[in-house]
Amino acid sequence: MVVGGGFAFDLHTDVTLDVFRENSSDTQWSGQAVNRGATSTLASVYAECLAYSGASMKATVLTDSGIIAAGGRGSTFSMACPSGYYMSGGGFEGGRSGFVYDMQAQLVLGDNGSYRAWMVSLNANGGIQDGLLVEAICLHL
Repeated sequence: MVVGGGFAFDLHTDVTLDVFRENSSDTQWSGQAVNRGATSTLASVYAECLAYSGASMKATVLTDSGIIAAGGRGSTFSMACPSGYYMSGGGFEGGRSGFVYDMQAQLVLGDNGSYRAWMVSLNANGGIQDGLLVEAICLHL
């Protein structure tokens, strides 16, 4: 089963990643890169998989979304994993006019105490506001 993923591309190009998330299945991970430059370049997306008979996965489909103002930077956090589940990774969809510059598991203080959330940060430098949907992958062992 897929428990997370990653990506790589040359940072000195005009390539941004617009979609990076679990693909509605526990066996696929997807990414969509956009090249805004004049030359071709390679973009790679990879999946992290776990083969453990007692494990089950839950993608927190009810994630948080946010709007980042034009020219601004901001972060959006996922909801907490259900009780008994552990965050193994996450993804996002958005960033079409800007670029995502940070993704990580983060300890967040909520109404009912602290919890781990998947955080994605975006720089909306494309001249317009940008939306961001964040998804956490939760694992039960």
